[in-house]
Amino acid sequence: MIETNKAAFRVAAGDAILLVPGMWHRYKPDDLTGWHEHWVGFAGAGAEQVFHAGLLKRKNPVIPIREEKIMLDSFHHLFQSAREGTPGLRHILAGWTSVLVALLYSSMQPLSAKARSETQIIEQARSLMLAEQTRDMPLEDIAKSLNISYTSFRRTFREHTGASPHQYRLHLKISGARDLLRSTDLRVKEISYRCGFDDEQYFCRIFKRQTGNTPVEFRARSPRPKKPGSL
Repeated sequence: MIETNKAAFRVAAGDAILLVPGMWHRYKPDDLTGWHEHWVGFAGAGAEQVFHAGLLKRKNPVIPIREEKIMLDSFHHLFQSAREGTPGLRHILAGWTSVLVALLYSSMQPLSAKARSETQIIEQARSLMLAEQTRDMPLEDIAKSLNISYTSFRRTFREHTGASPHQYRLHLKISGARDLLRSTDLRVKEISYRCGFDDEQYFCRIFKRQTGNTPVEFRARSPRPKKPGSL
């Protein structure tokens, strides 16, 4: 939930929140589920041009994101570049921020009837991939449950997310593993199992391919959350 000086708005998984300078606001996650958030602040002549042109103008600061995987990957690359102090850092950060702004703008544009139908299919498939009870459901069965052939499902999924259903599912699992590595002291083997990988070595190989680091390296480079009462 987020509140502004205009109204209160509900935030769902995968939504973005766009806050402009001077906007009074406060927000908090659901007490039962919590949330994981990524954020970046940007300013300067380029930002002023975007807002003066009205490209991101809207009363509701909550924006459902259509290309969620691309946005999450963009945040990941942005944060990784900042942590590692990549040469040309300012330009790299500006570039990834521009990608995020473009994804926000794209998500705000109206969809055709065909695109709305396809978007609903993709969102239902994502929900099945995220739910603990169905996260390992064969992709062919997911397509069947949505009354679409697997060939059409795979093509539509790639067109809307930039990844195949298999790649997207791996991305979700690795994203969950990153959260566990940052927030817990669980062993890599346990995290591998919890995220749906039966083979720890395969998990480590996929994790490094997607993040550039092994799970152990990622944990060592990630800031640890503060415990309650710590300074």
